[in-house]
Amino acid sequence: MTVIVGVETNTEPRAVVIGTDRLQIQGYSSIAGILQYLVYDDADFGIDDILWFAKKHGFDKAKTSLGRKLQISHGLPAILAQTGTDNESHKKISQLLLCPKDFLADDEYLKKLFFPVETPDEETMKRLINDYRSSFDLPQRLSDQLVPELKRMVDLQVVQKKDFSVGQNSYTLWDRNFNTELCEYLYGLVMRPGGIAQPQLGEVSVTGTIHRAEYSANGAGKNFALEHLREKFGTQSPIDDIESFVNRPITLDEAVEAVRGAILHANEKSIFCEGLDFAILTVDGVRTYFDDVQKDGAIDLAQLLEQKISRLKNHTKRLEKAKEEYLK
Repeated sequence: MTVIVGVETNTEPRAVVIGTDRLQIQGYSSIAGILQYLVYDDADFGIDDILWFAKKHGFDKAKTSLGRKLQISHGLPAILAQTGTDNESHKKISQLLLCPKDFLADDEYLKKLFFPVETPDEETMKRLINDYRSSFDLPQRLSDQLVPELKRMVDLQVVQKKDFSVGQNSYTLWDRNFNTELCEYLYGLVMRPGGIAQPQLGEVSVTGTIHRAEYSANGAGKNFALEHLREKFGTQSPIDDIESFVNRPITLDEAVEAVRGAILHANEKSIFCEGLDFAILTVDGVRTYFDDVQKDGAIDLAQLLEQKISRLKNHTKRLEKAKEEYLK
């Protein structure tokens, strides 16, 4: 239920520009994911189940509002854009990436993070956590393109502990929660490769992997945003990890124009995207360009179904044309 876009310049001044739309779903937290199933190209993908669920819970429209999906660090020169839900894993991931001092100061969460099954004695646990604090190096993790703590945070979100008893016996099971509502992120941070300060853009995965990129997009409007970025930068490859670098100069003005243009294009094409916030990260700090307009709205199920019907008709026409041209 969003689109996030980032572009890194490769000329002076070096900068990272990250932007997002502002549309948010109100109420039942899974409505966003349920509605997005209706835009899948598979004509039979769960439509009956989705409509049954909508009827059961009495909604034919999902209420929406506008809000902020872009966070600015007050301790680091860093910016972070998110997709997904503001759940516990998102809050702690944001804290680690934007304010690691606060993350390291949370003893109770560190205990839960590192000792999920069996807790050692208090003295040993305190020593291990202190050793971890003293060795924690966020820039080095980002340089290695892996932050293993992020995967553990996600594990806490997607794995549920269940205690139950049968007769006089007690059991503990660890079960997978498939309704996880996880976030993906775009992250801008001033790094110092070779001792030279340089803003860098990274795609942050729930696995803890950070992929370096000169441009990237994610969320429900990802395909529309990438469509704009590919045309802008002349990178027509459909393979994300190949197209994420540009073989020509990208200026700051062009980066801003590309981010704004990609989000506006997604807003025009996707019912799940609306509004625009963006920020520019340089070695001198962060400049924000936020829209504080508030507006309530709704996404209509009937409108989504009409869009899906139209899209499938167009897809069928393209297949028929491909058959005529290439499969003679």
